Amino acid sequence: MACNIVRKYGLAATLDQLNAKPPKQHDNVFTDAVLFNKDVLDYLIFNDVIKTDDITTMQNILPHLLFRFVGGRNSNYCVEVLELLQGHH
Repeated sequence: MACNIVRKYGLAATLDQLNAKPPKQHDNVFTDAVLFNKDVLDYLIFNDVIKTDDITTMQNILPHLLFRFVGGRNSNYCVEVLELLQGHH
């Protein structure tokens, strides 16, 4: 049941399907809710990964955080994430 909820209300694929609809059938509130859920799920996953020391998943989430910080104009966080990614590679 939880997988169905995430699949329907929290994945990027759901956003793609919603954005593919014609403008008259487009529900902006639902689209925004799915986008929020997707962002919150990323945060919750990152929070759990930090607690369990899962380095690989942390490294996989960092590029997503970088784009979020760039889009939100959080330059200090962008620099920190870029330094982490550069130090790793």
